[in-house]
Amino acid sequence: MPITIFNFQETVLQPYTFNPTMDERVVSAIVLWSLYGKRYYLRMNELGGEPIFMLPLIGSVVGFHILSITWLRGIVTVTTSFPHNFPVGNTMNLTLRGCFPDAYNGTHQTYVSSPRELQFNLASFPGLALVFGFISYDINIGAGYFDTSTIVYRTANKQFEVSP
Repeated sequence: MPITIFNFQETVLQPYTFNPTMDERVVSAIVLWSLYGKRYYLRMNELGGEPIFMLPLIGSVVGFHILSITWLRGIVTVTTSFPHNFPVGNTMNLTLRGCFPDAYNGTHQTYVSSPRELQFNLASFPGLALVFGFISYDINIGAGYFDTSTIVYRTANKQFEVSP
């Protein structure tokens, strides 16, 4: 799943603009500083100017380093390097990225089995995990407004990640 990165240039003096492709069409994205709310807002419009949404800029963390990934009888177990702080016993949509084989990457309905382990179903064996990336809880700012595309803002590196 290709991801397009937009580096956010923080400024309260002028809006930051970029043009992501969302659901196979180019749209206008504008990040505005609200003096009243003392925070940034993301406004998305069609290129013709019709508004899509305007929401507070909500950030997602980069994620937790993965120490190991194993597959056994259709269940993938992910072990993080450090405690991940997700509530044990919950099931959450968590995203893996930067893993190889690529079949491990993506958003999965994940069961939090311990402070360092998470599990999800993957029917067929994707191959031995050779590269471990990150696992994170991603907030898709455009959820409900776009059918297939996602837009996630990473607070640590001030980047927008747009996928397809």
